[in-house]
Amino acid sequence: MAAPGSRLGSQASFQNAASFNFFQVPPMPSQPASSGYTTNAPAASFSLPSFPSQYSEGPLARCDSYASCNSNDAQEELHLHPNMKNIKKPVAYEADHSSILHRALGGTLAKEMPVATPQRKGGQPNPLQKTESQIIQVHAQALALQEQRRRAQAETQAQKGPSPIRTLLLKRQRPQKIYLMRHGESEANISRRDVADPNLTKLGLAQAKSWQETVGDLEADIVLVSPLRRAVQTACHAFQYEETPMMSCRFAREIGWGCNENTVHSTSASMHKMLETLPRGDEIYGVEEGLYPGRDDPATEMESLQRLKMVLASRPEDTIVVVCHFGVIAATAGCRAKNGDVYECDWGYNDELCVVARHKTPLVEQACMCS
Repeated sequence: MAAPGSRLGSQASFQNAASFNFFQVPPMPSQPASSGYTTNAPAASFSLPSFPSQYSEGPLARCDSYASCNSNDAQEELHLHPNMKNIKKPVAYEADHSSILHRALGGTLAKEMPVATPQRKGGQPNPLQKTESQIIQVHAQALALQEQRRRAQAETQAQKGPSPIRTLLLKRQRPQKIYLMRHGESEANISRRDVADPNLTKLGLAQAKSWQETVGDLEADIVLVSPLRRAVQTACHAFQYEETPMMSCRFAREIGWGCNENTVHSTSASMHKMLETLPRGDEIYGVEEGLYPGRDDPATEMESLQRLKMVLASRPEDTIVVVCHFGVIAATAGCRAKNGDVYECDWGYNDELCVVARHKTPLVEQACMCS
């Protein structure tokens, strides 16, 4: 065994080697510290084997070399292996979701994805079927379009101010009630042909006469009549025993002016000739104004319907009955009216007529009088 002095000399030569010049070993204390843990310290209840050494371990003193950049392992490895910086670093660990789920389910997870529904045996793809995401997308688009229209309408109304119809309605002291009566069955309704300005059928005449006993319950102040023959005949027979004034209204005629059925073909002479055969026919006034267009006659059907609402809102009467047609009721009140039925309406906030009640023709509860 070498002498203690030779050991110290070998350690000094080892620390001074060229390959370890980057690491400075702190000098060891020449004398053991007076306090602290030592290998030769006696134990209270047991004793440790004694290892003779000329150096006793003292408290670790702070050394500047510990805080230098050369004291970390990465820097040491870089000095030991200069080419290590060129080595590609391993990628971060990426979890395999399939394997994790496979272990969580106890190995019951299928290794491959299931076959698509159209490819399964016995199943046929449905081209009309939509997925939930498609349905939600369509619904969202519809809501967005509805909101866009609402905002555009609100901006337009804010710029224009109150509409003329709304202005007229606000001036009224009492709310106005509107009754829309569709004419009885006509020859065009049963023939399915474009009959020029048709008359009522026997059933249509019975439908009009069935109102004679109950039409007074409407308490109408005035009756506005379309200038078409089937509407004039319906009004005269329905209000035969009433004293309510009747007036021809050109704006109440049917829309769809391209058809002969909805075109006024009567002249003043032919209309008066027909009125002579109808009850209270001679009491209808404004016949010429209803038959012939005026200077400010509407150019389109929608303008004509708007003029009809203007006429209704400007009338001083509180209750008005309008004997008109299917298209007029559908466009102004949004109802698919039946022949001879009456639809009770109130004015809505958007200048539209809102149906509050439907009064069926009394002929439904009576025996047919058309035979």
